[in-house]
Amino acid sequence: MQLKSLSRLVGALAFLTVPVASQAQFTVHTSLSSFLTATSAPGTDTFAGFDLAGPTASPTNRLAGVYGYEVYATPGGTLYGSLWGAGTSLNPWLSTKEPTDRIGFAWFTPSVRGIGGNFFGSNRVAAFLSGDIIVSATNAGGTTTQTLLAAMETSFLGFVSTNGDIGYLTVESVQPGGGTFLWPTVDNLVLAKGPVVPSVVPEPSTYALMAAGLIGLGAAARRRKNVNV
Repeated sequence: MQLKSLSRLVGALAFLTVPVASQAQFTVHTSLSSFLTATSAPGTDTFAGFDLAGPTASPTNRLAGVYGYEVYATPGGTLYGSLWGAGTSLNPWLSTKEPTDRIGFAWFTPSVRGIGGNFFGSNRVAAFLSGDIIVSATNAGGTTTQTLLAAMETSFLGFVSTNGDIGYLTVESVQPGGGTFLWPTVDNLVLAKGPVVPSVVPEPSTYALMAAGLIGLGAAARRRKNVNV
């Protein structure tokens, strides 16, 4: 009976140590302040320079501070659509030519562990329109998806990866129907590195224990020397 129980225990332990398929590992933030607290060295792209009256071919290269990246519009598969400037010249946004296209962000350099921004919808004349927006972030562990219901211009969503660099992020709109169309729109894209890990400084009690240990080692060494004489 003891051998049988032991074999069952070993089998259970072996089962527990079998690798499990990893899942996406992100912390999700719904405010810019908490996102900035969880990251370091942020850079922002306000999307200045996009044509407000015509399409911009994608993919196209952009900068958010020191971070380079590629942005594109796609209806799916490997086809590329066109990007479109929205908002105003004083407050430009990034959108797409077609409402059903997704906006994608990828090829971040240098390595990016945090990505966030204001995600919302716009209408056919590139003005704000409230609606539901789906945002998905992907890293080595997989994809995490969040839906912003009735997103506003100030709706912020940020992803911080705890499983390597971020591979890409996509933004798409949920079409409301009834002859109304909703274009996915982004403002103030923020890219960042992971959090700075502070160096651990030993507490005074730790120093005291270290000193006591060194004294003890010195005393032991003297005793051994006396024994050998």
